Amino acid sequence: MVWTPNWPDTTKSVRTNGPTGSANSAYIDTTMNLDHYWNAGGTDDGHHKWAQMKDLTTDPKLSLIAGDYGMICAKAKAAAESPDNQDIQPFYVNENTNAPVSTQLMQLMGIRSCGLVTITPGAPPTVVTNYSHNMTSITYVETGVYTVTFPLLPTANYLPFVMALRNGAAGLSAYATIGATTKTTTGFNILVQRQEDISTRTDPAQLWYFVFGG
Repeated sequence: MVWTPNWPDTTKSVRTNGPTGSANSAYIDTTMNLDHYWNAGGTDDGHHKWAQMKDLTTDPKLSLIAGDYGMICAKAKAAAESPDNQDIQPFYVNENTNAPVSTQLMQLMGIRSCGLVTITPGAPPTVVTNYSHNMTSITYVETGVYTVTFPLLPTANYLPFVMALRNGAAGLSAYATIGATTKTTTGFNILVQRQEDISTRTDPAQLWYFVFGG
């Protein structure tokens, strides 16, 4: 199904223009109804249902048209940026008034996975999820060791960030790190220890993490 421009044809009769008009109307009702509300009634018409974008890696639209200030687009990561994963990711392009380039690309670094849990002392401690996004679980392994799992990521080259809230008397602290050999495409181990005594592992009051990229 295609759109016929320059319709109606004023050199033809209304009857002759009819089939083309019907085809154009059908085109609008199907193709133009993919991600917009169209003829839905009420105040929905014209609003987005969602936004669908092509990969603009080689599209000239990555360079802003004169007079435009910014746009959201999708493009594949370059091999130089991410050797192991060139998937398509969201970006924001804006006009750069500070030179030396005319436009500036900023990646919209969405959170791949994150989670916050509260830990109540016990044998073993009770782990309760307070907030999560694309997190499968955070589970207790042993004192000061917790396993984070999430749905499969493209690679293990993501950017993790972990922190812990101490559980104990004033003056004590909790320091969270990632187990050196546990980082995989589906999770990692978090090690929690006393900052003033790194040889002592401890169970914190809260534990949280963020994962970007990958």
